[in-house]
Amino acid sequence: MILYKKIINPMLFLYLFPVIIFSQSQRIRNAQAFSQHQVFGTIAVDEKGNPLTRGSQTNHFIYFESDEMPVPKISTVIYKGVMYIHPSLVSISQSQVRVGNRLSDNQPIFIKASKGKKLWKIELTPVDDNDKVRKNSQLIVIKGKIKKRSFRITLSNDVELAPMEGM
Repeated sequence: MILYKKIINPMLFLYLFPVIIFSQSQRIRNAQAFSQHQVFGTIAVDEKGNPLTRGSQTNHFIYFESDEMPVPKISTVIYKGVMYIHPSLVSISQSQVRVGNRLSDNQPIFIKASKGKKLWKIELTPVDDNDKVRKNSQLIVIKGKIKKRSFRITLSNDVELAPMEGM
């Protein structure tokens, strides 16, 4: 029994761990998160001058690449402590897409799919009923399934893009 715990368990772990990681990483790769502040033009107000709609919002989206089939099913995304339960997955028909300009240096950001892979975009709609999961979390967690296999991707940062104005 002691031999089993000391030798067999670690050997089994060392054998299975790369197999699990490798098979998972071949399905969804190169995930990158972005945020972009959007300032609206004219804002509707009530008779007292109070705004009826938001004057601005921050949009969050994530690009990744995977095989074209099967289509990934994204169930939830936790973006820096806020849980989005209705993320929308958009298929990108181009092999390269311009995401926007980086806020820090105003340089354009392009994402290009690897050979034989397809680009996807997860759009997170800002709504008031999104649940706050953790107050100080800076992680971005994507959960979903491909066929019947669950996956979880964790990102530690996002790129802030230059704001959109007058939409």
